[in-house]
Amino acid sequence: MIRVRFAPSPTGYFHVGGARTALYNWMLAKQSGGKFVLRIEDTDAERNKEEWVDGICNAMSWLGITWDEGPIRQSSRTKRHIEMALSLLEKGDAYYCDCRREDVEERNKASERTKQGYDGYCRDRKLEKSPTTVLRYKVPADGSTTVHDLVRGEVVVANENIDDFVLLKANESPLFVLANVVDDIDMEISHVLRAEEHLPNTPKAVLLFNSFGKEAPLFAHVPVLVNEKRQKLSKRRDRVAVEDFKDKGFLPEAMINYLALLGWSPKDNREFMTLDEMTAEFAIEDVGHSPSFFDEKKMEHFNGVYIRALSDSDFVGLLLPFLEKTTWWQGGDGNTAKLLALAPITKERVSLLGQATDLLLPVFAPEITIDEALFEKEVAPHASLISQVATLCANLDQFDAPSIEAMLRDLSATSEIPLRKLQSPIRVATTGAKAGLPLFELWEQTGKATVIDRLLASVQDASK
Repeated sequence: MIRVRFAPSPTGYFHVGGARTALYNWMLAKQSGGKFVLRIEDTDAERNKEEWVDGICNAMSWLGITWDEGPIRQSSRTKRHIEMALSLLEKGDAYYCDCRREDVEERNKASERTKQGYDGYCRDRKLEKSPTTVLRYKVPADGSTTVHDLVRGEVVVANENIDDFVLLKANESPLFVLANVVDDIDMEISHVLRAEEHLPNTPKAVLLFNSFGKEAPLFAHVPVLVNEKRQKLSKRRDRVAVEDFKDKGFLPEAMINYLALLGWSPKDNREFMTLDEMTAEFAIEDVGHSPSFFDEKKMEHFNGVYIRALSDSDFVGLLLPFLEKTTWWQGGDGNTAKLLALAPITKERVSLLGQATDLLLPVFAPEITIDEALFEKEVAPHASLISQVATLCANLDQFDAPSIEAMLRDLSATSEIPLRKLQSPIRVATTGAKAGLPLFELWEQTGKATVIDRLLASVQDASK
């Protein structure tokens, strides 16, 4: 059975690169009837926070990436890591070392060695454990180590280029590579899909698997995500947190669809696919080697397509949490009915759920504000026309979109003002903006009394 694991470190928000890695693992497990294990690598006590663990789990759940086992905390397994490390000491594959970093650097400077890492000084000193000793792995002096990578192919590293690496710190805290290998053995992980930044450590992992008498899993190191400058995505510089994209109004289905295609594509090059369709076609061997450009604008385009495919009721349901964050949304059956009526034209004009609030504000906010410069340019010079429109609105028996449109088209024809130019000042007067939802439908849902009040208020302000 295929068993995969996703093992994030809780040191910040959930990175989109991590989300893609988790998705690839999840799809590989699901298409084979395997298991997906969530393991939290929380051994770095200084950087890890419990809130980040919750954030990772919540973001994964929002994306639909569920786990079969876990979350398992690596910190709960420290005793097991130490036990396995000491077993290597007993069989002669590890040794204690009391070299300080500055000692190693000094010896390297004084020698003619071209390799500037650890020099094996303590290999044959047979030191006992003490408060200042670390436990190092004894890398075989000859031969090479091969990583079987489903993305990179065969990666062969000469053992002479691998330092005797630390397994346990002086306080017996396990190092990353040891903890990962021990956990992968105990959890019977068959495939390790992770970011390519871990590839340099993988030969060390293979050596450990061999020393423990276990076959190494199949590895797949996927390419990094980069920004438009082809720089690796950085938490400090780029927007990378899944939680941020959720808060902006991305749909999980759209985000999953886009992330899956960063480095992989189906054989027919389709772009829009359901999660089931992607899972059925996914093959880790088809993932490319090159870094993938994380294009937020393209992901936003994907999101717009998914938003437009929503039913009106589903769209409204997804919008409500965004509206409830505003100061003007009142809720209630009447407002919900208006929202449903506006859903078809709102869906067509947003690519993010969060964008809808500005478009809907004129309908639901008790008051609007008009920028002074915009008022002076668009409203003040047309006070007489705006007053005329207010009178025509008052005379309408039916204040619905068809009646409003017919009234304004008649006025456009008799006044010889193009409809587009006619709409501009009255739109600003009643919405506070030059652009927005189609005016006729917007006015219908805003209501006759409110529209007239805003028109007349703008006329009065223009006369001051």
